[in-house]
Amino acid sequence: MKKFILKLLRSRRKKLMMKIKDWFKAYINMGLFRYMQGRDRPIPCNAGTDSFFVDPWGKVIACNGSEEPWVMGDLSAQDFDEIWHSEQADSVRELVRDCKRNCWMTGTSVPAMRRKFWLPFSWVVRNKIRILMGKKIVLDQDL
Repeated sequence: MKKFILKLLRSRRKKLMMKIKDWFKAYINMGLFRYMQGRDRPIPCNAGTDSFFVDPWGKVIACNGSEEPWVMGDLSAQDFDEIWHSEQADSVRELVRDCKRNCWMTGTSVPAMRRKFWLPFSWVVRNKIRILMGKKIVLDQDL
């Protein structure tokens, strides 16, 4: 995993945007590495606020990683605006805030990265500088 993260940080793609994408994919993989080690997410989860899922039957679910479905509402019985601003949705968001699973999935990590852009950005910049200086990359969020 560490070698893969290093390869992403050393991306050899020709197009700059693709290189930058690889650098941020390195950050996502750093979060996966932390998850495999049982450590905290580098950025808090905002499932149900930044993102949601809709199951095939129309249920709006905050997270697809919870032990049981955290249903915010049902599109077959309510319109989306009613679901999104409901007390049920608020109580599900509270469950998300209290969640201790530390999942790190693309569906929740990418929106979290966009919300707190400076955290992945500073991690990428610090590790790019470390690579240029011939030092090992640091896989922790806080250097």
